[in-house]
Amino acid sequence: MNDSFMLPKVIQNEQDPEVLKAFFSFIVNQNKDLKNEVEVLRAEKNIKDQQRLNLDDQLVAMQKRHFAKSSEKRTSSRPKTEGKRQLTLHGESFAPAPSEKELGQLKEIKIDIELTPEELSDIAEEYGYARDSEWEHLNGFYDESEEVDVVVQSYVRKKNRRHKYRLKASEGSDREVIVTAPASQKIMPGAKYSIELAVDVVASKYIYHLPLERIRRQMEAASLTVATNTLYSLCFFVHCYLEGLAKKIQQEIIGCGLALHLDETRWPINNKKQSDGYMWVMSNSAGSYYQFEPTRSGKIAKELIGSYQGPIVADGFSGYKSEFKGMKQIILAFCWAHARRKFVDIEKNYPREVNEILDLMEELFHIERMAENFNDLKVKRETQSKIIIDKIKAWALENKLKARGESELLKAINYLMNHWDGLIKFLDDVKIPLTNNEVERTIRHSVMGRKNFYGSRSINGADVTSTLYTVVESCKKVELEPRAYILMAVKKKIAGQEPPTPLEYARKIREIKTV
Repeated sequence: MNDSFMLPKVIQNEQDPEVLKAFFSFIVNQNKDLKNEVEVLRAEKNIKDQQRLNLDDQLVAMQKRHFAKSSEKRTSSRPKTEGKRQLTLHGESFAPAPSEKELGQLKEIKIDIELTPEELSDIAEEYGYARDSEWEHLNGFYDESEEVDVVVQSYVRKKNRRHKYRLKASEGSDREVIVTAPASQKIMPGAKYSIELAVDVVASKYIYHLPLERIRRQMEAASLTVATNTLYSLCFFVHCYLEGLAKKIQQEIIGCGLALHLDETRWPINNKKQSDGYMWVMSNSAGSYYQFEPTRSGKIAKELIGSYQGPIVADGFSGYKSEFKGMKQIILAFCWAHARRKFVDIEKNYPREVNEILDLMEELFHIERMAENFNDLKVKRETQSKIIIDKIKAWALENKLKARGESELLKAINYLMNHWDGLIKFLDDVKIPLTNNEVERTIRHSVMGRKNFYGSRSINGADVTSTLYTVVESCKKVELEPRAYILMAVKKKIAGQEPPTPLEYARKIREIKTV
């Protein structure tokens, strides 16, 4: 195409140099304006494209968090090494129970099934003999089979008759001595319900997370009508007997020589006069301690640990950072599971990058699992874990430069680097585990309760929950059956005796000495 064809006709025949100069000056300026406009539009498009990519990132990450399976296991994770003992030293029980093989799983009862004389007469007649034929019982001969049965829960009305006794006085004595058998223990003086029933209500709600209204309906189906406020009162009475034990458990956790694990989760209060709060949890292998507070302030964490000195493992909550900052007696370590989770959530978006970092993190966890004892773990961390940590840091620095915009990958890397000092504390102290999973497992108990019965109706109710959760979860830590322990502890308390903590009791019945 001819260039002159593109020019207006008035210019094609123009001979005046000044006019042509002005025209071409106009064209140049117009081109500059158009170029600037194109650059602005391109920049806007880039911003919109980046925003769309970021939204896609966030959508995939959100779908992973809310709709995918909760497990964070990878299909390509390292297989267990055969022939090698694998353990997690920081999660070992202080008082391990005998194995199920040693204990047996179910109580065995023997049932003798015999034929009645009428049935034997019928059988004799079937075989063509007289009905009055004589049968001989073959002692020691029988067929044997097994079945698993259930004893449906039922409620009974017990009438306790306390017998009286009179001392036969010697001749010439004018005294008469009459005594009465002692009354059975009561959950409270004059109480209508037994200790066993009160503990059963506590177990249903605080072990199996049943709302009191559901427990009431189950009782009603078994012909017992009890109001929900009465059921709560029974739980409250049990709490009163165990409240002192909960404080002892708190001190055992602080003084056992292991790192403390801290976490918190919201806890609703279902009345308009009181505000919602948080269930705070502190735990390690010695036990679990729960405490309800109306605030999420980091000051609560400081109150929980008291005079404790040593390592604390927590998530990245800013309240822990601000409260323990500058405290030389506290070593604040962060959780590698939280850092890992940030990458697991976006694995679909960035498969190559995420697989690289997750493989490195898997190496860290593998080293922990392979340690035979704490001395072995210390050596492995110094010689193997340190190398992996250096590789992770190099990976993070390299990929941070490559990451685009405000991508989810950059956010995950920033989380890792912002918590780096706390994440590598485990290299210097063998008591610090890699993760805060210890308390994550513990806090799950309260989360299940919150989902099933929506928190508490009052702050007093939240305090009752704190005490009973403390005892129940501490029993689990030392492999005690919570219901049986609570029944024992309440009965001892009513009898005027001081019950042992779950840890003390487990060590006593298993003859384990305190190290």
